[in-house]
Parts: sequence; structure tokens; C-alpha cells
Amino acid sequence: MEPITQRNNPNSPAEFSVRDLAKNISLLSRFLMRKWKVILICAIAGALLGWCYATFRKTVYTAAVSFTVEGDEDSPQGISGLAEQFGVNLGDKKSSLFNGDNLIVFFKSRSMVQKALLSEATFGNRTEVLVNRYIEFNHLRSKWAQSATLRNLTFTPNEQGLTRLQDSILGAFYKKITKESLDVDKNDKRLSIINLEFKSKDELFAKAFAETETANVVDFYIKSQTYKSQHNVDILQYQTDSVRRVLNSSLSGMAESTDDAPNANPLKQVLLIPQQKKQVDVEASKEVLAELIKNLELAKYTLRKETPLIQFIDQPILPLDNDLVTWSKGITIGAILGIVLSIFILSAIKILKSMMA
Repeated sequence: MEPITQRNNPNSPAEFSVRDLAKNISLLSRFLMRKWKVILICAIAGALLGWCYATFRKTVYTAAVSFTVEGDEDSPQGISGLAEQFGVNLGDKKSSLFNGDNLIVFFKSRSMVQKALLSEATFGNRTEVLVNRYIEFNHLRSKWAQSATLRNLTFTPNEQGLTRLQDSILGAFYKKITKESLDVDKNDKRLSIINLEFKSKDELFAKAFAETETANVVDFYIKSQTYKSQHNVDILQYQTDSVRRVLNSSLSGMAESTDDAPNANPLKQVLLIPQQKKQVDVEASKEVLAELIKNLELAKYTLRKETPLIQFIDQPILPLDNDLVTWSKGITIGAILGIVLSIFILSAIKILKSMMA
């Protein structure tokens, strides 16, 4: 039955109606029901593909670390002014080298990634260098079996003395890791929370690398932020220890000179000179030591103020998150995709044939 508008005006184009839509859907449904064998075959094929995918696909594990960095960006001006009166430079306002997104760059730098790869970690009952384990679970030994130079290549936990070949291999690993496995970012630019995610087919390696990489960067960050203050503390500590040794020596010398002339003739002042010299040394050493101790305590206070606070929020805990696809899930998703795809293709073929008729 033709649409009313088309019957009244044969020259006008057919207008869309609900009745036409229902009729077309009914015809398409009957057509698809007649093709149930094709749809069933596609569903079975999809289920088999889903089973193969779930069976042979390697599971990828994700180790996640999140932490926040809090540092005192301004040096304590009052303490610095007081310390300068004693000739001690406690440093000015700290630079912003590690502020904001700059810290993220260090996580993806070759020096930090390479240092993590050359670090040791405990896997079960044995200790391994991370890069050697990376080679093993990626089955690179079998790929290198035909190469005499790569066949027996191993790494030791030492960044010094690397050969040209080892440098080249580490460079290739660095590019692959930063491109495919390592992701470092700040989810909220207004916050100082840094999130690190490392993906690997080896669950224990993913956990060990994420922890080692974070520890190396945090240690480098703290040492860089407190380098000047720590240097001042070391110098003042050395000077304080030296003056204390001199004072102890002077006290011993004064006691010895007193013992040498216990009942000195008061008419012979020359006998009291050694004792008086030692006493002068003792008094001078006391004054110098007192000032050095003040300066040392001020420097230690500044060091504590400048040491950033690293607060870990999340750390990788076994078992790690993974993208494991079970065989039942693979079969179900594969069958559904097979049905949907077959219906779409059959419907498209039917519509095209109707339009061309």
C-alpha cells in the first residue's frame, strides 16, 4: 500500500512515515531470521577468536605510585640574617628547578631510567639486576642467540665502565620503556601530587622498577634541594670537631704543665709560662668552639627546613592491577561481536540491494 501523500501527488517525493519504518524493520527482521545459520557461524567464529585472544594474549600488569612533594621554598630570612652575623652563608631563596612539571622530566630522563635498570632487586629468593630480568622475560636471549656479541651479554649493578654495546642496548631499552611502559603525570595541575604508572608483562618487575625509579628520583631531588645547606653543615661539623680536638689537647697540656711544676716558686715566674700559654689556648678554643656550635645548630636548622617532605599516597601492592581477559569473557565478547558484525553486514547488503532494485 502506497503512502497517502504519494497517491495524491505522484510527482512529489515519498515522505517518511512510521508505517513505512515499521514495515521495513519487519522485512529486515524476517530476512535476518532466514540468515540465522550465517549469524550462528559468525558467532561461533567470533567466540573462537575471543578464546584464542584470551589464551595467547600476554597479561600486562600496572604498578602505580603516587606521592606529594612539599618543600619550604623560601629560606628562613631571620635565621639567615642571624647566621650571616657569624659569617655563615645559609643560602638564599631556593631555585624552582624541581617545581611544577619539571620534576616529571627527571622521571623520564635517561639517567634515572638507566639507574633504575642497573639497580638490584630481590625476586623470590634471589637478587637480580633489573635490566637482566627485563632481557629474560622479553625473551631477548633467544633473539640474540645468533649474535656472538649479544648472546652472553649481561649487566652488573654499576653505571661506571659500561661498554659501547651496553650503552647502546640500554639506550634502546630506555626509548622502549619511556614510549610504551612509563607514564608520569599530575592529574590536577593545581596540586603537587605526582602519579607514576609502569606497565610490564612481568608483575614483579613492574613493582620493582616503579619503586626503584621513584626512590632514585626522590633521593636525587632531596640531595639537590639541600646540597648547599648540607655542604655548610659538613664544613661546620668538620671545623667544630677540629676545634674540639684542639681544646682537648690544650686541656691535657695545661694539666701536664701543672703536674710538672706542682709547687712552683712564686719568685720564678718563668716556671708559670707554659701553664699560662696552655690556659690561653684553652680559653681561645672555648670561645671559638662556642661560636662554631651556634653556627652548626643554625645550619642544621636550615637544613631541616629546606629538606622537602615526600608523602607517599599509594604504592604498588601485590597483586597488581592487570588487564587479564579470561577465556569465558573472551568467548562471550567474541560471540557478541560476531553476531553484531554479521547483522550489520547482512543488513547493509540487503539495504543496498533494495536501493539498487
